[in-house]
Amino acid sequence: MRRSLSVRTRLTLLFISLVTMLLVVANLLINSAQQSSTLSRETNEVTATLAKAVDSVVPRLATTQRKVIFTAKPPVIAQIVDLANRQVWASSSSIADLPPSAHFQASDTAPNGLQVVENRWVGRSFLAGQLSVSRGLLISTPRGQAVVYAFYDGSQAPSITRLLGQFFLLRLLLEILVAALLVWIAVGRAMRPIETIRRRVAAIASGDLSERIPVPAGDDVVSRTAVTLNEMLGRLEANSKAQQEFISNASHELRSPLTTLLATVDRAAYAPERADWGEVTSVVRREGLRLSALVDDLFWIARSDEGGIEVHREEVDLDDVIEEEARRLRQMTGLQVDTSLVEPVRLWGDVGLLRRMLRNVTENAVRFAQSTIQLTSFYEMGDVVVEVHNDGEAVDVETSDRLFQRFVRADSSRSRSSGGTGLGLTIVSDIAARHGGSAQFIETAEGTTLQLRLRRY
Repeated sequence: MRRSLSVRTRLTLLFISLVTMLLVVANLLINSAQQSSTLSRETNEVTATLAKAVDSVVPRLATTQRKVIFTAKPPVIAQIVDLANRQVWASSSSIADLPPSAHFQASDTAPNGLQVVENRWVGRSFLAGQLSVSRGLLISTPRGQAVVYAFYDGSQAPSITRLLGQFFLLRLLLEILVAALLVWIAVGRAMRPIETIRRRVAAIASGDLSERIPVPAGDDVVSRTAVTLNEMLGRLEANSKAQQEFISNASHELRSPLTTLLATVDRAAYAPERADWGEVTSVVRREGLRLSALVDDLFWIARSDEGGIEVHREEVDLDDVIEEEARRLRQMTGLQVDTSLVEPVRLWGDVGLLRRMLRNVTENAVRFAQSTIQLTSFYEMGDVVVEVHNDGEAVDVETSDRLFQRFVRADSSRSRSSGGTGLGLTIVSDIAARHGGSAQFIETAEGTTLQLRLRRY
């Protein structure tokens, strides 16, 4: 499988792409400025040669009929040609033997009104491609009208001009390489704190979750990342402790009925003729039901932690569910179940989850009730409120929130003997939260009242 480039490499390539674009533009501007400067210098030299030819060479034409040879400052070459463009009357020494190198055309936009055009033979000579700046000037001489042509000969240009052109690409490549090295080092230094944090997190994840990452000074992305990772480690530590506590509590809860079952069966097996098989059957059934309820609650908690509980919402007449549960309680217990305060209430929710929530609450009330359980339902603003009251011993409301935690009981010995798993109210709180509400114990004159508050829509 093809491996992707590292973040450092990708960032370096990105920065180098941007830097290369900037360097290309900058070098083009520099090169353009150099060319402009070179063109200006060449033009000045050509113009100066024209003036020299007029001032120093034209007077010599009056004293001789021969071609006048003069010295022009290299790399400028010049000729004085008759107006018919047939004879060279004067020429710089480097092209003394050459025929007329150009002719002119009248132009309003050209310097001196003359547009200089190279003759065809120039393109086939050693001057081909070497002549750049050209100027022409119409003058009067002792021999008649003539034209002075001056050219800048690139073949005789100073070596530094050619070197600047030759090393343009090399300079650009060197600048890109230097920029790449600097960016690679800078990105590495910038990512070093992140790599340090990564190694620290890896060490903590495989060791003690109570340790934390040192937060760098400042308020940048690195320090904020460290803070976020510390918060995540805190949640992982809490979840790990909760998981360990959950496993420990679950093991303890499972051990109790299993121990009772094994002890009862072992005693009966040791002396079957003296065993009270009715009692053995009763104990096995009771503890088996405890195990079944505990396993069912543990399965619920596991699914809830994994996000496996789905709420299928429909319109539910919750007062009918309450009446149904009241009938079950009357049949299964000898308690008086009062539903006179149950008002018609309706909400959108999962009827299966609502039944389970209400059953857990009423079974919790049955364990502690002395003679009476009262069920109440009513609307309060945008919520449906259900209250389950029992006339048993009152719960301390100020510390009652802990009763909704896992494996917490108001009275451990009584709850275990009556079959409680310590997870019933945890499930009640979870189902209430899934319906946009809450579960809590509220103050009453006597007994205990658990209030369920659920969102209607």
